[in-house]
Amino acid sequence: MPGIEKRAVFTGVIVALLLLLFAATTVWLATTTGSGYFGALGIIGLIVALAVTGGFFMAPGTSVSGFVTRWRTEWRQAFPVPADDDEVMRDTRWTRDTFLLIANAGFLAIFIYALQWQPPGFARIFGSGLMIAMAAMVVGICLGFLFGIPRTLQGIHPPPAAGAAADTASPATLGVNTNLEQISDWLTKIIVGLGLINLDKLPRKVDNLLVRLAPSLAYDKGFVLAIVTGYGVCGFMLGYLLTRLYLMRAFTLADQVRARAVEASKKIEQVIDQTGADKAVDPGIGKMGSDQAPVSDKERAAAKSVQYLAEAANSDTLRQRVDALAREYETVRASMPPSDARTQRMEVIASKMSALGLACHDLLPVLAASPSPGHRLAAVSFLEVKPDENYVPWLGERPKVERRFIAYHAAWALRYAAAQLPAHDLEQVKKAIEVAIREGKEEDSARAKILEEALKLVTARMGG
Repeated sequence: MPGIEKRAVFTGVIVALLLLLFAATTVWLATTTGSGYFGALGIIGLIVALAVTGGFFMAPGTSVSGFVTRWRTEWRQAFPVPADDDEVMRDTRWTRDTFLLIANAGFLAIFIYALQWQPPGFARIFGSGLMIAMAAMVVGICLGFLFGIPRTLQGIHPPPAAGAAADTASPATLGVNTNLEQISDWLTKIIVGLGLINLDKLPRKVDNLLVRLAPSLAYDKGFVLAIVTGYGVCGFMLGYLLTRLYLMRAFTLADQVRARAVEASKKIEQVIDQTGADKAVDPGIGKMGSDQAPVSDKERAAAKSVQYLAEAANSDTLRQRVDALAREYETVRASMPPSDARTQRMEVIASKMSALGLACHDLLPVLAASPSPGHRLAAVSFLEVKPDENYVPWLGERPKVERRFIAYHAAWALRYAAAQLPAHDLEQVKKAIEVAIREGKEEDSARAKILEEALKLVTARMGG
């Protein structure tokens, strides 16, 4: 049977049980009040309930004796077993379900207890009993939550390996906020301590509580005590078990996600640093007039690796890395005189930026509009790795507003756009290249050569 049909049948069973309860209640009202209206209503409810239940049992392959089997099947369909289920989880879940069953039995007991009164009194007694039970269970759940909060082990880390660098980053640098754990620890100790100190006063305190609650249940202090004790214990156990069952796993999952993010960030740093190191030993670096493309196949492969690792990394960390590279570029330009050495340093920075070109491509709107030259260089470097038709006109304006280094890389970004963008964007690329040639504020043979090649390339692709 498909899953949708199973859920539909499960819903039908729930409706049938509710209708049976409704029918039983109306029959009881009819017998206690002698009202024909309630009697007719009870008969109608009973007929509907029997019809729904009979339809369920008349389904193919079922029988009255198979009701329990069908119920278990539908229950498992509605609440499937977790994929990572183990023996501990299974035992904890069974214990939880046992206490839930006890709580449901208490609900039935309150209902039966309230049947001895006429309808007005029944509603008052039944409602008061449910409210007391709910309050006791909520208090118990809160206490169980406090006692069940897992403790995070922090500050225990293996010593660094012999010969390891002193500045090696350690995962212990950032810790988990344990305020909730500390509060839980303090409150549990206070509750236990005060309870032991005032143990001799406990009977009087309990009696005072029963005196306040007993009027709601016809001054039956014994029944009130049973409700408070039973539901309080059930609530405590449910709160404790649910906290241990789900909250601990949630904490563990959060720690695992954080650990994966830290590890991914470390690997991203390694890829970026290696990209810069490879660029630094490139024989063509520092010569903007060379025919060598600024973004090599190795750098494109590095950008893909960073993009893959970025799925597990923190996006804020990547943004901070872009900001750091932008500041580094501005510092190098301001602190070093114009020379091949300065150009070489800036090429290494642009190479590191290109490694982030795919992972941080969505930062283009912010980077392109930034007043920071470093941010604008990052945007140009990203477009060298992955051309974007939306930023082709922006690239065409770079020779007019940027310094030589950024304008040079913008010319290469236009050349990559001329080679990689689809045919329907080539007209826009051609216009941007023509603007870049026309609007250059100073003569730059290297940049002019790249733009002329880009113009020839886009013209050839357009069939001109």
